[in-house]
Amino acid sequence: MIRSIVCAVGMIFFLLSNADAASFLDGDGVGSSGEYGGLSLGVARRNSTLSDRNGAAANLVYTGVGVPVSAFIGHQFGVGLRIEGELFYKGDSADKLKYAGITHTIDSSVWSLGAMGNLYYDFYHDLAGLKNLPVSPFVGLGVGVASVSVSGVTVNGLRLWNDGQAMVLAYQAFAGIGIPVGKDIVLDVSYRYFGTSKAHPDQIAVDYTSNNFLLGVRYLFR
Repeated sequence: MIRSIVCAVGMIFFLLSNADAASFLDGDGVGSSGEYGGLSLGVARRNSTLSDRNGAAANLVYTGVGVPVSAFIGHQFGVGLRIEGELFYKGDSADKLKYAGITHTIDSSVWSLGAMGNLYYDFYHDLAGLKNLPVSPFVGLGVGVASVSVSGVTVNGLRLWNDGQAMVLAYQAFAGIGIPVGKDIVLDVSYRYFGTSKAHPDQIAVDYTSNNFLLGVRYLFR
């Protein structure tokens, strides 16, 4: 994952160093410069690996999908680059725990609340083969902080862990397309990989990652 992030950062700065502002769209919410704000929501598949102080590992099993929600404000520079601040909430319920080859039925929840700083690059219509399409692909990276919370679990009368919360480093990488639907409005359809550093709520350690599929809307303020 770290290698992928480094490669993506290099690609973004290469594109920025070779950007030709004249080739980008002008006069709509995609190609113009200025501040913007928006919301996004979607579905997510989570993966949470737990380990105790002795290193014994277990996996939480999520049978449903989570619903990530975020609000953001940012600035786009009109030459492909966007910077953004984001507040998010991600939550899901787990009903099974896999440990030592045995699956236990449980009732637990894992959720995170945090803030991210994001860097985007919009390709607009300057990619070969996309000049006549009404979409604008983008890629991006984000780093920030997240509060990861895990509710307590009891199996066969044994309390495995109590409710706990930990503040950790968060990171994400994303790609998608922007679809202009008006002079100042853009719909975003995107995939986002989200993860955190190891969290230590109560007496366990949690590796928390998720695959997110999002629909968002951006409004450019003029």
